[in-house]
Amino acid sequence: MNDLIGKLIRLHESIIDYPMAGLDLSVWNEKGGAYTLRGDVKRKIISTLRLYTDTDLINLAAKNEDGEPEIHIVGSICTNQYTEDTDIDVHIVVPEDSEIFEDELFQEQVHDWFKEEGNLSYIGKHPIEVYLQFNPNQELLSDGVYTIFTDGWVKGPKIVPQDYDPYDDFTDLFDDIRSLVKDVDLGLGELKRDIIDYQTIQLAIQRIPANKRGDLHGRLNQKLHEIESDIKELYRNRQKLTKSREISSQPRTPEEALKSVEIAKEWRDRNAIFKFVGRYKYLRVIKELEQLIDGGIEDQDVPDIKKVVDP
Repeated sequence: MNDLIGKLIRLHESIIDYPMAGLDLSVWNEKGGAYTLRGDVKRKIISTLRLYTDTDLINLAAKNEDGEPEIHIVGSICTNQYTEDTDIDVHIVVPEDSEIFEDELFQEQVHDWFKEEGNLSYIGKHPIEVYLQFNPNQELLSDGVYTIFTDGWVKGPKIVPQDYDPYDDFTDLFDDIRSLVKDVDLGLGELKRDIIDYQTIQLAIQRIPANKRGDLHGRLNQKLHEIESDIKELYRNRQKLTKSREISSQPRTPEEALKSVEIAKEWRDRNAIFKFVGRYKYLRVIKELEQLIDGGIEDQDVPDIKKVVDP
């Protein structure tokens, strides 16, 4: 299947998680309250990037004034709001004069390649996510940005107090979340009802004589078609959910990213809404349903579909 948003399978909450005491020491060294990337983690990230043989991703990166590649770690792993399997987001900053600058198809191909079975690398339980960054200013909206090759912080690290409560902080967003997922809730309810109807008709067919099953077989096939249509509609709604994050602000300069209160709030709110949606498993459930009907739906798929929506 052409997975337009396969990168969203794994969702780690970061800004909507309760905080740890400090940054994850399986990723970072800590000395006197200052954090640097562990040497073994740095080597693992670099070796992971070199697994991609179609293009030299390290050489592709923009260079800083010292000629070092601009390859960054960003996001929640740069904060004390992480989980044991939070992504290590690695951003390769693409220079504007590169032939693949703003080539979103290539960006997606690279990202998806590193998520394929056999290509996905881990630091402990943290998967390494690789992403081509065309707008490094947008990185600065993140809570932390660390340069791998020069071992320095562009922004962060962010340490929030341990009494921080994300549910209090984002309480004003829950009406927006309910509105955003309303169609998905309705779609999942319709799918559950169609599965029950399908299984009811299937049992009826088994109980009546073979010469009287014709109409019920037609009804069963119609219900199978409805189940497939339900899932396709859920996929369309999943695309709407992802756009709620994709349209977040694109700062034009580093100063704008770091100083604009409006842009920072918009990005933070959209990011939080998206991650709450991920926490509630909407995207994961819909993706699993898509995979089950890849190439069309058949009778034997229905029990597996039921397990996804009603585990």
